Amino acid sequence: PTKAFDISSLQREKRKPVKQASKTKQCLQSWSVALHGSPTFVEAASVRQMEPPQTLIDVVEEIPAGTPETCVAYLQRDINCLGEDVLAVRLQSMRKLEQLLVVKVDCLSTDILDAVADALLKPLLKRLKDKSEKCRELAVRILRSLVENTSDLSAMLPYIFPTLVARLGCQDLDGIAHLPEIARPDPEQKPTEIARPVEESEEIRLELARFIASLLARCNQTQVYSYVDEATGLLRAEAMDPFHEVKAVACETMTAFCHNHAEMLLHFTEPLGRSLMSCLTHNHAQLRIAALRTIVAVFHCGTWKHNFEVLQILMAFSGPK
Repeated sequence: PTKAFDISSLQREKRKPVKQASKTKQCLQSWSVALHGSPTFVEAASVRQMEPPQTLIDVVEEIPAGTPETCVAYLQRDINCLGEDVLAVRLQSMRKLEQLLVVKVDCLSTDILDAVADALLKPLLKRLKDKSEKCRELAVRILRSLVENTSDLSAMLPYIFPTLVARLGCQDLDGIAHLPEIARPDPEQKPTEIARPVEESEEIRLELARFIASLLARCNQTQVYSYVDEATGLLRAEAMDPFHEVKAVACETMTAFCHNHAEMLLHFTEPLGRSLMSCLTHNHAQLRIAALRTIVAVFHCGTWKHNFEVLQILMAFSGPK
């Protein structure tokens, strides 16, 4: 029998025409490959990204005196630059904002400052943990200026107090929160000074102490009542700070705080009085005098029972003197 033969296998397959790129496109492709592969181009691109961008503050010298929205739009580019990874960009924007909101703050109206504070609060609080000491210092200065000049702090306090508490490490100053009640030491055996502050820079801790003084001076009775635990913790952390200038600001702030809010500090008499132990035994005479004035103000907050507990700690405390 004859085998069937497939005639279609003898037919030649038609090759599809290959589209050739035009000479212009080939030139562009070869140019881009050579350009991107060039180390000079890569180095120039990286340098260009490292440079701080030009913002409206550089172009327009006068601050817009119109609506608050106009002023916020004027600052928006620098506010966005606070979140950049490049240190030079963040630092340049910080310096521009400091010139406007600290040096020239008197030229701005209250409604403009309220809008700027609302837009800047969270970015500035994040910069308190910045790796650069200069950025942290400028952030504290700008925050202090905003707190001193805004009309209402109610919307800012829920963000400011937790950030300050974490930055000064005053969640558990005595280090006994993890211990059961029976294993906790007596009050006179608890620490009187912070060995390793969370914020390592003494200058920034001093700026934070001044910022807290301005913050507590602006708070009314209702606001202090809502954050009395955080406020007293911050004052105690300042008084237990190893830097003597921070201790001096803490004594001054605690004295005013006790005189203004004595009726709500009854149960805080013993912790506040105990935090002054390192100030009472300090080498500087002026600091010891300030601590004595502060502890008198603390006595005004408590009854005889609470004050007796403070005196007990003072008598049982054996300092280096």
